[in-house]
Amino acid sequence: IEQINEWIASYQDYLVAGIREALPSASAEKPIEVTPLYANLGFEENTTESATPTNWTCNSSAFKARANVGEVWNASFDAHVTLEGLPAGAYRITAHALSRSGSNAENYAQEGANVTAELYANNAFVKVKSQHLGVGTEKLYDNDDNVIGDEENPLWGPNSMEGARVYFDVEDTPYFSEVVGNVVSEGDPLVVGVRDLGVDGEVTPDSWTIWSDVRVYYLGVSSNALYEEMQGMIAEAEAKAETSQVTAATDKLEKAATAAK
Repeated sequence: IEQINEWIASYQDYLVAGIREALPSASAEKPIEVTPLYANLGFEENTTESATPTNWTCNSSAFKARANVGEVWNASFDAHVTLEGLPAGAYRITAHALSRSGSNAENYAQEGANVTAELYANNAFVKVKSQHLGVGTEKLYDNDDNVIGDEENPLWGPNSMEGARVYFDVEDTPYFSEVVGNVVSEGDPLVVGVRDLGVDGEVTPDSWTIWSDVRVYYLGVSSNALYEEMQGMIAEAEAKAETSQVTAATDKLEKAATAAK
């Protein structure tokens, strides 16, 4: 067993070195996956339940991981990982994720219109897919309940951590999301996460968000993408305050943005 562990560690070192060496050649057409540089992005370590999955930080006690998925039920939250040591440029983040606003029946009736959960990467974000998209007459996981409650015409869908795992693994699952975020300067962190801040910090009672299989791909340096990111940072800073310090900082950032373009 000790020898096997040494082989695994040696392979991991070899893989990390290969990724680092390949990063300068990355482009949108030929991205380099950097997921293996960081542990447990997709809850690979969490087959049994944990309230503190490796590398993940969350501001809600309702956060937990099991069955290689992470979830939060009935609470607003921000769960994320902070990825350090990456080069400047654009990163595509993909994940399997679903959310419902309120109960299964409420969310189904609304066709997910009130879902507020997001997959995000630094300042970029996208709404995750609504649970109702996978609800249908076929029962994929035996232990999940009829999500609508009509005994004569039952509809089935993900309604547990184990059930969501099954639906995530289906080919052409409807619960795939992706977002592209930017690291403006080398050494800056890339914060990747899932959050549901609800409306004014409050989520609809019985809301549920669950996700897994987070993967990160480096797309290289896109001057236009970095310029747009910087412009967004400028607008955000200007909206917050009109002090001399803010003005000086935004002037400096404006010059950097123009240079990037």
